Amino acid sequence: MRSTNCACRRHAHGRHALEEEARSASVPPQAVREGEFDKLKAERDGLLDRLARLQAEFENARKRSAASSRSSASTRWPTR
Repeated sequence: MRSTNCACRRHAHGRHALEEEARSASVPPQAVREGEFDKLKAERDGLLDRLARLQAEFENARKRSAASSRSSASTRWPTR
């Protein structure tokens, strides 16, 4: 199910196929109601906020782990 106009050939059924399917959809962009649009924007904003928080949490955990490794390395017995 490879897209014929995709030159990269590594997306046999991935992103490019989905984009092609979205382009061929018969629903015009104006068909989305304003209330639904606002709801989707709020959901997007919430997901972006969660993503930012998870990224910060991961970065902090990485820094704590690196600091812990450095402190435990300095208290180990010297090797010969």
